Amino acid sequence: MVLFNSQEEIDYKEVMRNFVKDISNYAKSRKSNFVVISNHGLELITVNGTLESQPHIEYLTALDGILVESLLYGVGGVDMPTPITDTNYLKSFLNITKNNGKKILIIDYCSNPTYVNNSYNYSNSLGYISFAADHRNLNNIPSYPTAPYNENSLNIDSFQDTKNFLILLNPSSFATKTHFLNTLMNTNYDLIIIDLFFGSSAFNLSDINSLKNKANGVVLFLPI
Repeated sequence: MVLFNSQEEIDYKEVMRNFVKDISNYAKSRKSNFVVISNHGLELITVNGTLESQPHIEYLTALDGILVESLLYGVGGVDMPTPITDTNYLKSFLNITKNNGKKILIIDYCSNPTYVNNSYNYSNSLGYISFAADHRNLNNIPSYPTAPYNENSLNIDSFQDTKNFLILLNPSSFATKTHFLNTLMNTNYDLIIIDLFFGSSAFNLSDINSLKNKANGVVLFLPI
């Protein structure tokens, strides 16, 4: 337990960095290919939390990637364009992260096919990988596009090999765990991000192993 003197100023950014570094060090000591992806927290990647500051190398070393929402769409709701000033701010931090060898994952919230295409093409042009979610609660696989953007038939041997991803954190629209897993098995996404639980029941090793192969028979990266 870390105790702080009420008189001293707490560097909350550094507290959070240390927390993430501790998680990364522990996890990777047990499984060397364990993947750590931060959700937002962009200001943690530079020493002073500003774009003018130097990258915080120790913190970046603890990460394998970073996930950010609403780069182009979604701040005000599905299909709502993100203000250009916000997009540029996010992009500046993300490029620092990418230039330090980390994978960039983007979730845009859009259902209009034109917006979906814009989202995928824009992220791809910047060297990011993205997912266009048509629901804010991330409870479904969008019907458009019919196949994952940048779908590929290569084996995914590491996190860095991924060219697309699906995030489905809320399985409430699936009647059973079997239905949920079978649906995921019949996709060709390189990376699948799900919650640990289906309802009140945690997925077990057998459940996770069932997701090892994509529908096209290609092996997914499965660091367990």
